[in-house]
Amino acid sequence: MGLNATDTLIPLADYPARGQRWSTATRACCRRTGGHHAGGLPDLGLRTRYVGKLGDDHAACLHREAFDRAGVEARLITVSGGVSRSRLFS
Repeated sequence: MGLNATDTLIPLADYPARGQRWSTATRACCRRTGGHHAGGLPDLGLRTRYVGKLGDDHAACLHREAFDRAGVEARLITVSGGVSRSRLFS
């Protein structure tokens, strides 16, 4: 069981002081899937399954590909017109 969210990672040049704005000088951000690969259990030869829902957006495609690469059997419900969950980290 876990959360299937797409993580957007934005490296910052500097962490702003309290009350200051975020620096616009960032390096390239990246998007990764997170929270659903069963802790590497497929790498140990164990069968794993994930049950959850996704939207029908680009993030859902990233998750489906990640499940396939990790060897996780995915039982997914697709929400037509839905947006998959995402998180922002900086």
